[in-house]
Amino acid sequence: MKKILIIKADTNDADYITAESLVTEEELEEYVLPVVKVLKARKKEYEKTNDWTLQHNWENSECGNTSPLEMYAEQLSEHQILNFEEYLPHGEYGIHTIESIRIINVEETLF
Repeated sequence: MKKILIIKADTNDADYITAESLVTEEELEEYVLPVVKVLKARKKEYEKTNDWTLQHNWENSECGNTSPLEMYAEQLSEHQILNFEEYLPHGEYGIHTIESIRIINVEETLF
């Protein structure tokens, strides 16, 4: 069964952009689900502490001071981060927060 990964991200003060990608079960297991796990933990820590430095969860390009490679060096491999980046929407200046990640199962392609 085909799966579509839909990622919604914030590029600048609630300017949301979205990307859709076909993914395999293997790609989900290796790249997407490990990232989801660390993003959930970061969100939980932010909600618990209200530490504003945890608010942005995926700063890349010009939208932040810390790259995902630095932010998640202890939890994710460079390989996982760089491959996950391929699924992200890319705004003019990058993104700073992943707002949602959804997976849709595609039963049949009609056209």
